[in-house]
Amino acid sequence: MTIFKYNKEDDYFLGNKKYKISPLKERIYGLTDTGIDYKNELLAKKMSVYNLTRPALNVNHLPVIEKIINHINSYLDSDDKLEIDIYISRNAMPEAKATINKKVAGLPRELIIILTQHFMNELNYNEKLAVVAHEVAHFLYEHTNVPFRKLIKRFSGCQKIEDKIFVQNLKKWSICKEVSADLFSLQLTKDYESTALALIKFETGIMKDSDAVLRDLENHFEQLKNNNQSEVLKEHPLTLVRVLILKRVSEYFNENGWKANTKKVQKIINDEMALIYPEIVFDKNIKNVEIAFKLGLLVGIADGEIDDKEVKFLKELCYSHPNFNTEDISNDLTCKINENQDMSNFEKAWSHIYEEIPKINKEAKKITDLHVSSIIRNSLTLASADGKIDSNELKVIYLFAKEFGYSKGDITKQMFNIK
Repeated sequence: MTIFKYNKEDDYFLGNKKYKISPLKERIYGLTDTGIDYKNELLAKKMSVYNLTRPALNVNHLPVIEKIINHINSYLDSDDKLEIDIYISRNAMPEAKATINKKVAGLPRELIIILTQHFMNELNYNEKLAVVAHEVAHFLYEHTNVPFRKLIKRFSGCQKIEDKIFVQNLKKWSICKEVSADLFSLQLTKDYESTALALIKFETGIMKDSDAVLRDLENHFEQLKNNNQSEVLKEHPLTLVRVLILKRVSEYFNENGWKANTKKVQKIINDEMALIYPEIVFDKNIKNVEIAFKLGLLVGIADGEIDDKEVKFLKELCYSHPNFNTEDISNDLTCKINENQDMSNFEKAWSHIYEEIPKINKEAKKITDLHVSSIIRNSLTLASADGKIDSNELKVIYLFAKEFGYSKGDITKQMFNIK
């Protein structure tokens, strides 16, 4: 079977020179400053295989587990066939983890998948297959070789622009890898409903009414299609985009057969990803960045001046777009605000804001595929760069957002979703 993953995953992990994306792989495997060899800091070590499996039940002897393992291996080339051990542990919340137990040289590594009891109690066969296949994909695509949480913890507090961009790209790669694993599950089950329901059950913990949650998510698809995107602000975006992609890809394959053009599939994924995370689909993102940058400047001066943290965020936002010289533009704006001595800096800043906001709104309305919620999300993140979001910054964001049907309540809710 020719399996495929989401191609943006490699753009971030292996790098993309055209869009100035430095390879995550090169940075991760080159880290030696802390005395830790990140290349060998595999999930198996971090999770401690023994401590996880000792209290858990190995269920490989069960016919349904044997069937699932055989089903997965039947789709893999002989060189890729896996030795899989599945354990069930008793945790309150649904959870699935994949880890690797290193074996004697020359023998295959053992892929260990640890699942909670919900796997046996609440899922039908295709849902079980989808969950196991998803964890297998993380091994096949070498996601388990990247200690994601350790890296995020290590670099999240860093202030250097290159470190901030590294964390930003690592998070984008993490979203892409989950989509890749979902696609692998879908290719094995050939069943959108089961794959999506398994995702919802294990992501949200909702078991009995998961089908109602899926129908609710599908309702968002029509809103997205009609460019009514304010509801995206109220929904968990990662779950939504993963289900959205599963549905669209499944529809395409059902119409064209499961051996259809995978390049077309990649375009479908990019189109759906751009509805919710346009910053990941960098080649579709230039217009969004331009508007976000211009609005960000106004948010930055809402208190009378742009500080260094806000400039740094604007540099992060625009790092793959060479047309923006963030520091020069920020300095020019600050000088302009300081020119008129008849008013305070705050009054001059707001005079400029009221002058520029109509221009930005007019320009934004001409862009047919503008992603307003992403611009709001970035504006709120910029506003929080100094540790707080004040009412003047929110006022600027609202002056932009209200032109696109967003309420003050929509913006307030989104404040609690930014990280």
